[in-house]
Amino acid sequence: MLLFALSYALGTAASFATKSAHKIAKLFHTNDFVIGFFIVGLATSTPEITVAINSGLRNVSGLSLGNLLGASIVIMSLLAGLAAILAGKLSINRFLKNDDFLLYLAISVLPAVAVMDGHLTRLDGIWLVGAYLLFAARMYQRRNIYEPHLSIPAPKGRYTHLGREVTILIIALAVILTSAYYLVGSSLFVASALNVPPLLIGLLVLSIGTNLPELTLVLTQSYKRSQNLVLGDLLSNVLLNVPTLGLLALIRPFTITAFNSTAISAAFLVVSVIVFGILMWSKNMLTRREGVILFVIYIAYAANSLSAFVS
Repeated sequence: MLLFALSYALGTAASFATKSAHKIAKLFHTNDFVIGFFIVGLATSTPEITVAINSGLRNVSGLSLGNLLGASIVIMSLLAGLAAILAGKLSINRFLKNDDFLLYLAISVLPAVAVMDGHLTRLDGIWLVGAYLLFAARMYQRRNIYEPHLSIPAPKGRYTHLGREVTILIIALAVILTSAYYLVGSSLFVASALNVPPLLIGLLVLSIGTNLPELTLVLTQSYKRSQNLVLGDLLSNVLLNVPTLGLLALIRPFTITAFNSTAISAAFLVVSVIVFGILMWSKNMLTRREGVILFVIYIAYAANSLSAFVS
């Protein structure tokens, strides 16, 4: 319960940080595309980033590795599936053009490629971060095409209290950093108590906990047909897991323990991305029935992860 409580605090603080960063960016007349794709996407990924930094500094990188692999699977299968089930359909035809969507899918599976040799090196970190920067640069160059669909609605009313928003942002970031520190410590305690590698805690527990903001968004917004908002947030978070894994490798290169679980999770990530891509590509949307297919993939992944605890 403590893990989920800390995860909830982490997610709630990230939500406040996202809102304040959005309002501050609006005050400085920042381009809507930059707000939607970069600022909000980065803010909602702060749980994964802070866990990665803390794990790397405390020499338990496997915990963050499990979190990042698991989080991408959770988003691509569980959350995308739930969103399609609740909304009836989830459309991408106005969100990413075909060539950019294929490039997005290719980059999303790079974490699976990086771990398959059993090591994460600083060279891996460089090309993982580089792949994200190349995609971000491509998207920015085509911002005139995407801005209407990646932008976040302007806040209601006129926000003139810059000091208040900066204060909220600072407090939220402080809560994020503190929660992440204790979340890593609690995860290590649970792993030790259960006599399982920290990676397994990351795969099954933290992958849900750090995605609580996205889960809340899916549950509250999907039925309202807020497709661009839901889909944009989900896709952005999977994409940002790539450079976050790169950051982890740059901070603390390491040899992967529990390699079998890592390899199986990497395989599930590839399967999730491929199935998501094929289903979305076929009609430029996910139907409710296809959402069920993705949901079943997550159930299979969760069952496999649970079996690692009892074996």
